[in-house]
Amino acid sequence: MTAQFPALALILLFPALGFVFNVFFGQRAGRDAVNLAGPGVIFLAFAIALWGFVRLLAMPTGAALEVTLWPWIIAGQFHTAIALRFDALSAVMTLIVSGVGAVIHLYSIGYMAHDKDYARYFAYMNLFALAMLVLSSGFVLSNDVLIVSGERPLPGELKNARIHRLEIPHGHFQRRIELPPARLELSGRHLANGCLMLQLHKS
Repeated sequence: MTAQFPALALILLFPALGFVFNVFFGQRAGRDAVNLAGPGVIFLAFAIALWGFVRLLAMPTGAALEVTLWPWIIAGQFHTAIALRFDALSAVMTLIVSGVGAVIHLYSIGYMAHDKDYARYFAYMNLFALAMLVLSSGFVLSNDVLIVSGERPLPGELKNARIHRLEIPHGHFQRRIELPPARLELSGRHLANGCLMLQLHKS
């Protein structure tokens, strides 16, 4: 069971807004404004995560909250979109990241009390919190995973990798699309374990 919960997007939006504010307006707005905005956006993200967690507790076991941000790939009957999914695992991880992050931001008000670069510090802190939510919550707060699987090339054969299939896990089901062999041009390091993983949502 899944339910739409558009407020999930605010978990990422608030830290992003805090970063923009501190970078462009922090010094002019003054220390008090930065001390309010820097930790405030993380506390707001934590509040949204807590709200989603409470809603999740009222739903059946295995349920999740979702929100689609924008469509990404449309090819015939295959549709994917950038989306967020808030299930039991992502709820715990998001609460940890935003909750602990909010406490650290609050502690930083006193830590940076006599530093002139307080606005830049909180800008970096907000950006780091956003990165943590995109990564720990990005792998957790994302709906489905598209796996491009192929042959792992040897170090001297980077241009001989071939893609065989797409595996799209979706809930308890998995859809596999067999592909004809296709050359995969690699300019850097070879694929780790022969897989390239992207965060996707199959609608």
